[in-house]
Amino acid sequence: MKVAALLVLMDQEAAAAVLRSFDDDHEVIALAKEVSLIGTLKESDQEILLNEMYDALQLQKGVASGSLDIAEGMLVNAYGQDGANDIIDRMTNTIQRVPFEFLRIVDAEQIANTIQNEHPQVISLLLSHLKIEKAAQVLQNLPESIRSDIALRLAKMDRTNPEILSVVERILERRFSGIMSQGEVSNTVGGIESVAEILNRVDRNTEKMILEDLEVVDQALATDIRNLMFVFEDITRLDDKSLQRLLREVDVKDLALALKGSNEEIRGIFFRNMSEKAAKLMRDDIEMMGPVLMKDVSEVQTKIVGTIRSLEQAGEIIIIGNSEEDMFIE
Repeated sequence: MKVAALLVLMDQEAAAAVLRSFDDDHEVIALAKEVSLIGTLKESDQEILLNEMYDALQLQKGVASGSLDIAEGMLVNAYGQDGANDIIDRMTNTIQRVPFEFLRIVDAEQIANTIQNEHPQVISLLLSHLKIEKAAQVLQNLPESIRSDIALRLAKMDRTNPEILSVVERILERRFSGIMSQGEVSNTVGGIESVAEILNRVDRNTEKMILEDLEVVDQALATDIRNLMFVFEDITRLDDKSLQRLLREVDVKDLALALKGSNEEIRGIFFRNMSEKAAKLMRDDIEMMGPVLMKDVSEVQTKIVGTIRSLEQAGEIIIIGNSEEDMFIE
C-alpha cells in the first residue's frame, strides 16, 4: 500500500522505472492493482510519505489520487502498450468492481445535494451500494419529503439488472466526474436489513418520521424493519445484568440528558439498576437541567444506542428479542 501511494506521488517516468525494477510479474500486478484502487491521498498522508522518502523520489505536490488510468500509464511507460494490456487484463480479473465506488471520496452532503432531484428509485439504488454509515448520512441530508419513499423502495429492493445499474452508474459518474465500472453479475442489494442498518445510524427524528410513514404504507414491512433495529426505547429489551454493564460505559451527563427526554418506564429501568445514591443524584441532575433541545436529546440517545450495539457485538450484553427463542428459562 505504501509503495503504491509513493508511485502515485511520483511522475510517470519515475514510476515506470520503479515498476521495471521488479522481476516478479505478480508483484507488478499487485502494485498496479493497489494504484488503481488507492483513491485520493490526503495532504497529511502525503506528508508522512514524503518525509520518509523525500530524498529518493521525484515529487509532484498537490492533490494526488490513484486510478486505473494512472496505473495503466505507469505500465505503458514501463512495458509498452502490449505488455501493459496483458498486465491490466490479468490485474482486473483480480479486482472486484464495486458499483458507485467513485462516491467513496465524495462528501455525504454533496452526494445528497446532487441526487435529491433524481427519481427515488435511482436514489435508493445508489444508497444500496454505499457503505451503511455513508448511506445513513446521505439519507439524513435528503429532503424530508422523499426520505420515506426512498426507504420503502430500498426495503423492497432485491436484485438489480446489471444493465440498468450500468446506465444509472454512468449517468451519475458524469455528474460527479468519477470513473468506476460495475461487475458482470447481478448483485443482491437493499432489503429490510439494509434499511434497518441505515435507520439505526440516522438521527432519531429522521428515523421516527420514516418508520411512521412506512407504517402507513406497509404496516408489516415497518414491523419487520423495527424488529431488526434497536432504538433507545428498546432498552426495555436489556436484562438487568446487561443494563448494569451499559451503565459502566455511559457518561453520567450523557445519560441524564438522554433520560430527560425519556418516559418514566425507561427512567425506572435505569434507576433500579443504580445504587440509591446514584439514582437520587441522577433524578436531581435531570430536574435541575431545565428545558433542553430535542436535537441534543436525540443525539445523545443515538450515541448510547451505538454503545449498546458495540457491547452486543462484543458479546458483553444480551438484547432480548421478540421470539420465543430469545426468552430466558428461569
